[in-house]
Amino acid sequence: MTDATTVGGQAQRLAGKTAIITGGASGIGLCAVKRFLAEGANVVSVDLNDDAVQASVKGAGDKAFGKAVDITDPDGVEALVAETIDRFGKLDIYYNNAGIPQIACNVEDLELDEFRRQCEVNLTGCFIAAKTVIPRFKAQGSGVLLFTASVSGLRPRPQLAGYTAAKAGAIGLAKQIAIEVAEHNIRVNAVCPVSTDTPMLKQFGVGDHTTAKATPMGRLSQPEESAAAAAWLASDDASFITGHAFAVDGGRSI
Repeated sequence: MTDATTVGGQAQRLAGKTAIITGGASGIGLCAVKRFLAEGANVVSVDLNDDAVQASVKGAGDKAFGKAVDITDPDGVEALVAETIDRFGKLDIYYNNAGIPQIACNVEDLELDEFRRQCEVNLTGCFIAAKTVIPRFKAQGSGVLLFTASVSGLRPRPQLAGYTAAKAGAIGLAKQIAIEVAEHNIRVNAVCPVSTDTPMLKQFGVGDHTTAKATPMGRLSQPEESAAAAAWLASDDASFITGHAFAVDGGRSI
C-alpha cells in the first residue's frame, strides 16, 4: 500500500497512471472518467457517440482525450491502445465498462439474436480488451484490467437470461485471466453493480421502485459509488487484490 497525496481534498492515488475507460460518455463510465481524472490519472474516454465522448473530457486539457470506438471491433481496440500509448507513453489501467441492457422478458421470449448481442457486447468486449492489453502489461511487468459486470452475474433475477449469462461470463473471465497473469504483477477484477441510477436503467423496462426494493439498503446504487470502487481497485491501495467480483450492491448479494 502506498500513501496518496491529496489535491483539493481529493486523494491522488492514480497520479502518474494512464487509464482507458470504455462507456465513458454516461453513467458509471462518465463518473469513472471524472473520478480517475480527479485522482491524478491521464484518461482516455471511449464510447460510440463521438460528441458525447468529447464532452466527457471537456476541460481536462492535455490530461485526457475522447475516442469513438466499438469495443467489439478488435482492430478498433488495438488502434485505441496504440494511440493511448503514443500519446501518454504507457497504459496502466484498462477499464472495460461499456455494456448494454436487456429488455426484461422470459427466456422463451428472448430472441436468439438478442442473446448473441448481449454476449457480443457484455462478454466478448471484455475478451477483446484482455487479448489486446495483456501482452503489453506483461511486457511492462504490471497492469490493471477491470470489467464492469453486474450483481446479476452473482445472484440472478428473473427475465434477464441474456444479460445475466453475459455478465456471469465476464466474472468468470476475470477470474480465469487473473489466475493466468498474477505472476506478471497484473491484476484483474470485476466491478459488480446492482441496479444503478443511470440512463441505461430505464432501458431494462423495470421500475425504479421495484429495483430499489431488491437491495437491503432500500435504494438504487449511484454511479459515483461504482466509479469509486473502480478507482480503488485500479490504485496501488488494492495492490494484492485480484480475481474478485467486487459487489457494489447495497447487500443484494448477501
